Amino acid sequence: MTDAYALRNMVEAEQDDFATLLRGLTSEQWETPSLCKGWSVHDAVIHIAIHAHTNPVQRITQLARVGFSEDRQMEPERTRSTSELVDWLASPATLGGRFDILTQLSELVIHQQDVRRPLGIVRQIPAERLSVVLDFGIAASGLTWTMAFSRRRAKGLRLVASDIGWWVGTGPEVHGPGEAILMALNGRAHALEDLTGEGTKELASRISA
Repeated sequence: MTDAYALRNMVEAEQDDFATLLRGLTSEQWETPSLCKGWSVHDAVIHIAIHAHTNPVQRITQLARVGFSEDRQMEPERTRSTSELVDWLASPATLGGRFDILTQLSELVIHQQDVRRPLGIVRQIPAERLSVVLDFGIAASGLTWTMAFSRRRAKGLRLVASDIGWWVGTGPEVHGPGEAILMALNGRAHALEDLTGEGTKELASRISA
């Protein structure tokens, strides 16, 4: 099991990687639709910056005040410039216990890919970081807001991430890069085109359901 110190370092590294990507984007790229339905890259960055700098109680409290609308929660931050947003995203995250650290790491990894995939900017997620997020997503303790349906989508399938030597489950096989498996488990149909195996059709049906 990866210790808390190493997990905190992963969160910091993921923030740095995300910030480096964002600093190189054009104004047009900031307005590109992300994989988050109805959100541009700009919107997705506001969302993850808020998430990275609040604890679970603060997030629920903020959402309750705005009728659990994430769009309304983000509204006060829309006055920030893109450079201010990037600096905010890169600043030290709010990290509690192990569960919260894993949640923050998962949010950062998934939402960075929500930005990268539509822009066609590929990266190789460090294998250890990706394995940790995959494990968290399919574990019983990984049923967070972001990853609420990952375990249900994975049930009865054998998932094989060929690039990082990771696998889990029994049943019809879904085979491909770990990043694509992660994104598909989190409802991103865009990732299905990178997956093969007799279980892929079933996984696709669970995303569209």
